[in-house]
Amino acid sequence: VSEVVKLNLIESFVLPILTYAIEALQLSSGQCRSLNVCWNNMFRKIFHFNQWESVKFLQCSCERLDFHRLFHLRKLSFTKKLFLNENAILRKCATLSQYNAEISSLYDIYDLSCTSSLSTIYCNVHNVFKDICNSSDNNT
Repeated sequence: VSEVVKLNLIESFVLPILTYAIEALQLSSGQCRSLNVCWNNMFRKIFHFNQWESVKFLQCSCERLDFHRLFHLRKLSFTKKLFLNENAILRKCATLSQYNAEISSLYDIYDLSCTSSLSTIYCNVHNVFKDICNSSDNNT
């Protein structure tokens, strides 16, 4: 079975379980790092990388995100969908979430606002990850 097929199977069956309702959690940096290690190890296993080898460039080349960015994307998308909801209470929750330090920080990191579209959120998160990969590649 090809590596791409394995990756698609993992993303279809494992990733939804790993990220189920994760946008509702406030993960500590240690918890997020542990999940990122787990996600990176999955790439290492599929693509036959050694434990000490970085998979960041591989993820970027496959147009995939590391777990940190997946988590951020889920948080930002969830907040945006709350804004778009017809339910007034959920929209109010979204409005209040703008003042949450974590969401504000994510808006700053990805150059977003509460008016950003879902496609802009997706593109900006991916572009920041590409920039991180490119800067990592230039430092080596």
